[in-house]
Amino acid sequence: MPPQRPGFDVLVRKGVKEFGASGLSLLNFDTLGDEESFRVSVRGGVSFAYCLVQSLSLRIELAGRYFKQTSEGFKSDESSFQADAMVNDYLHIDRGSFWRPGIGRGFRIGNRFSSAGSAAPFATERAGVVGGHVRLDLGFAFFSTPRFNFKAGPEFFFAFGNHSPDDGSPDEGFFRIDAGFSIGAYYVF
Repeated sequence: MPPQRPGFDVLVRKGVKEFGASGLSLLNFDTLGDEESFRVSVRGGVSFAYCLVQSLSLRIELAGRYFKQTSEGFKSDESSFQADAMVNDYLHIDRGSFWRPGIGRGFRIGNRFSSAGSAAPFATERAGVVGGHVRLDLGFAFFSTPRFNFKAGPEFFFAFGNHSPDDGSPDEGFFRIDAGFSIGAYYVF
């Protein structure tokens, strides 16, 4: 059962279920001497959570991610499907507000298109992307009514895996840290 009245019920009880959507975006612009680089990363998905015991939930999320990087002489676009499972703890703050830290693990699969060179048009190379990630959620949840909550706060993804070029070149390993501000809205039942 969800919290009965925001501000009065201090617990998220066993058996509470949530279904909702969330998103995370990250923009980065760097200048080093005469060189500039730009990165954008956008992630959005849907999730289902079930409260296993009082104030502790298991969340399954399916998401899509788009990553773009440009710098002088180099462009890269990557899109991937991601799935993860995470555990969140609901620590009551006040009046329907909770700190909802969580940690999870997931996988990603997708494609990366990159091009390099000084003359346009660039030669484009495709590579398959396979990997995993560890996710750290430090967000807050606010129950605006007994049936709806909103989530916002910092989130970190530690991603790793391989890019496998279609042209037969050796696989390239990658490690990336994405950090940003995540928001979401959830229906509670």
